[in-house]
Amino acid sequence: MTDCVFCEIAAGEIPCHKVYEDDQHIVFMDMGQVNPGHVIVSLKTHCETILDLDEEQASSIFKIVNRIAKAVQQEFKPEGLTILQANRKA
Repeated sequence: MTDCVFCEIAAGEIPCHKVYEDDQHIVFMDMGQVNPGHVIVSLKTHCETILDLDEEQASSIFKIVNRIAKAVQQEFKPEGLTILQANRKA
């Protein structure tokens, strides 16, 4: 996918501040920090929406989300956490 910013970040074509990376996932700080600890968790494989994930991908990414949420809680001690997964423009 040539015009997917997340694929370009995962491929190292766009620099980012990585928080975590393994062979399937990349987690990086959001440039538009809404709150301290605001990160994006992404698969390295292009998927347009959550509907494109198979069960293994969905399971693996949520394990990373859980791990990162615990790290954010420990580091920033926020009063609450929001985990958002958005699909398409609507």
